[in-house]
Amino acid sequence: MNNIPRFVWLNAFIFQALWWSAVLLGDQAVWLMLGLLILHGYVSPSRYADLAILPLALLGWLVEAEMVALGIIQFQSQLALPVYMLLLWIGLVWSFNHSLAWLQPLPWWGLSILGAVAGGLSYYAAHQLGVLQWGLEPWLSVIVIAIHWALLLPTQLLALPYLKRRLAHV
Repeated sequence: MNNIPRFVWLNAFIFQALWWSAVLLGDQAVWLMLGLLILHGYVSPSRYADLAILPLALLGWLVEAEMVALGIIQFQSQLALPVYMLLLWIGLVWSFNHSLAWLQPLPWWGLSILGAVAGGLSYYAAHQLGVLQWGLEPWLSVIVIAIHWALLLPTQLLALPYLKRRLAHV
């Protein structure tokens, strides 16, 4: 435990705080989430690398938009695609550089399995806590989400080194 840098723990805490804020507060979570992300950016030992991978958050948010547009999920929000989801995506992709960095060396198929299981469970938990509704039968929604995540997580993590290398040439 002493070998893990303090910031990795802080990053894990911030991401969990972002997720719980989004789930429990919904649209009212935006300012709290912005504050947590600003804190993260301020104290991050690799803020430029974190900024370099922001396109991965946009990719995640676009996949989210696609699932909303196809009627797979519906958020309990004033907006069809809530701002707090973009902020949650930023927190997740920043975790790829820190508390979730252990994912980076995994093979694509391992990331696919992990993405399918973790993604499906995360949305299932969000549904159980009332922040989103299924647009399809519950079992079908979870399967479709799992398929999305089985493709999305490896795509994001395989793009990560490319985005970091691009930063080195700027």
